Amino acid sequence: MGFKRESTELSTTEKSYIDDQINLSQSTLINLGNVDVIVSHQLIFSMIDGKICNALIDTKATQKCYLCGAISKQFNEIDKGLNLKIQSSYLQFGLSILHGWIRCFECQRQSFLKTKAEFRKSFATK
Repeated sequence: MGFKRESTELSTTEKSYIDDQINLSQSTLINLGNVDVIVSHQLIFSMIDGKICNALIDTKATQKCYLCGAISKQFNEIDKGLNLKIQSSYLQFGLSILHGWIRCFECQRQSFLKTKAEFRKSFATK
């Protein structure tokens, strides 16, 4: 076993190997006195970085979101970004950190706008 340079082919091969290992996993029998408990394992391939994810879904652009296909320029337009269709089959690889930040900022933006409107309303009545 030697060092292998990271590539799309290697990522795909490793993903297939891990999927095979997951499929071969067996349930675990635990004996708790008079009771037998069977634990079925369900493993998912989710802790991967963007480069590996892009290789697995065959996306060439590294600055492109693997869930919705948007580029960073499109994320500056929050209202349009929220309406982008997400490829639900790609959620198996975990949630994009970028999407997490977008949702967080959208929540903060809504809170700010609501507070700003209430602030203006309170001073407008005086």
